[in-house]
Amino acid sequence: MKALVNQAGSVQAFVEQHIILDPEAHSTVGIILGGCVFDSHGTYKGKCFNGAVYGLKGEKLAEMGTTMATDAVSIQEVRKSGWELVTSIHDHKCSWIEPTTKWSRQSLISYLNN
Repeated sequence: MKALVNQAGSVQAFVEQHIILDPEAHSTVGIILGGCVFDSHGTYKGKCFNGAVYGLKGEKLAEMGTTMATDAVSIQEVRKSGWELVTSIHDHKCSWIEPTTKWSRQSLISYLNN
């Protein structure tokens, strides 16, 4: 699993096979499909490109980190929850996002959960 980090370099989430996982709860909080970021309800929330995740207003939420996790997360469970999330997405339209250098005040997990 690859880490998603905040501006200070602290791990905010992990990505496994495009599925965004909460590192605390080990639950699926989102998914990245074709560069589009969706929350756990299948709602379009942002974009992932140039090694970063951006919110709808272009604010940076996270960057791909170098940390790799080797937690005992069940890959089968991750795949299952990811597939359930994919099947819940009905609107695949992703608006263009103009990235900014400004970091969001919200954490990635908080943003995806709201």
